[in-house]
Parts: sequence; C-alpha cells; structure tokens
Amino acid sequence: DDARNGVLNRGERNGQAKLNDDAVRDIRRRVADGETQRHLASEYGVVNSIINRIVKRSRWRHVT
Repeated sequence: DDARNGVLNRGERNGQAKLNDDAVRDIRRRVADGETQRHLASEYGVVNSIINRIVKRSRWRHVT
C-alpha cells in the first residue's frame, strides 16, 4: 500500500496542493479561536468546503 510505504503524495507533497502543513495548522488554530471558515477560505484561495474538511480532519489528517 502506497500510504503505508510512504510514497503517497498527500498534503504539500502533492504538486497541486494550494496549502502546506503550516497553513493547515494555522487554519485549525484560527477556526478554534473563532474566525469564520468563509474568511479563511477567501484568504487562502480555496473554497469553504476545503476549510471545513480540514477542520473536521477528513482532509490533511496527517497534520497534527
């Protein structure tokens, strides 16, 4: 399995990623501090659903 062997290009290793690990940590912190997901989506140039999935950890799970 690619994920188990460490060759899966997830997160910032994916060439099409608009975010990196630090941005994901920042997004989670700022949402926890009360910022709106819509504002963060606009700031980072992604759609609101991406921010929502990051916060719910259904995307970028590997980032702690």
